Amino acid sequence: MFDYSGDPQRSPVQNGLKAAITAIQLDPDLPNAYLALAILNLAMGEHDKALAAARHSIRLNRNFADGYAILAEAGVYGGDLTEALKAIQHAKRLHPLHPESYHWIEGHIRYQIGDAVGARPFLERVVETTPGFIPAFVTQAATYSGLGELERGRSVLKAARALAPDVSVPEYLEAAPYVDDGRRLRMARALEIVRAD
Repeated sequence: MFDYSGDPQRSPVQNGLKAAITAIQLDPDLPNAYLALAILNLAMGEHDKALAAARHSIRLNRNFADGYAILAEAGVYGGDLTEALKAIQHAKRLHPLHPESYHWIEGHIRYQIGDAVGARPFLERVVETTPGFIPAFVTQAATYSGLGELERGRSVLKAARALAPDVSVPEYLEAAPYVDDGRRLRMARALEIVRAD
């Protein structure tokens, strides 16, 4: 999903989609198959289908933490932010030893609801513990921008460019699966303030 190759129809996504559909045909009660379907649909920009697949995975298993997490992730790109925040917090309660990506999702949601102070510790943790995860760097830079910490924001973007020199801020934002243009614009405006290139 975060390949940012600029081609959402690329063959790995299509192959994954076929595999998820085959898994569902073989076992329609498999929550992980719907999780995969949600992730793949989100990567392809099929936001409503991603939300539907995430919700279905939860209906199949009310304790499926990853289902709540992908519901939250899809929500931050264009769904209801209140629902998204509740979903990721519930996912964390269900899975106390969750992956660091859960913190990024919560930080991203908090940034989008205008809570840069609340977003900050989640994003700082992800950048520290998962240094190759570019979305956390970009969201952290936007958060620092929102807090008026412009030099920190520039420093984080510089570190992101060192990790992924082929990805520019405009390319990142274009490839990110935002359905809500207001959310993409919020991120773009914050990053424009701290961009050094």
